[in-house]
Amino acid sequence: MYIGSTTNLGRRLRDHFFESTNIHLRNAMVLYGIAAFIFIVVEFVEILPDMTSAALKAILLAREQFRFNFLVLAGSSLGYRFTVETKAALSAAKSGSNNPNYGKTPSEETKALQRAAKIGSRLTEETRTLMSAAKAANTNATKPVLVCTLSGELVQQFSSYSAAAKFMG
Repeated sequence: MYIGSTTNLGRRLRDHFFESTNIHLRNAMVLYGIAAFIFIVVEFVEILPDMTSAALKAILLAREQFRFNFLVLAGSSLGYRFTVETKAALSAAKSGSNNPNYGKTPSEETKALQRAAKIGSRLTEETRTLMSAAKAANTNATKPVLVCTLSGELVQQFSSYSAAAKFMG
């Protein structure tokens, strides 16, 4: 059972038949055929003038938690937790030659636009600290630097090139 909400019933039915983004509903319609589904208007809800769109969606969606409804907020995957298997499948589906940018190199114009978009933007101190911590936690991302005498005696050890550079001035 799937229960949906709309402000335009005709458009909603057309969307379900031809453009449904709900893969479970679409697959069920393909598997069982449209004839296996019964479309019934269960309830008309009066929209009050002071009711926000978000409040209306929340009220309607609270009534819709059935087999084909998975999302907390209609039309948004916000808050939905994908399983590890789903994440792997989504990643595989967009990897390698399946990636829309696979084999493409950005044009000089695109690179210039990307550079221009970044001019003047600075990372917050919090973001920089988080990035540093993440980089330090990734042992493959940093290389230790050892400062030794000509005879091979260890003088100083640094966790990364940047740490050594800061120390050396």
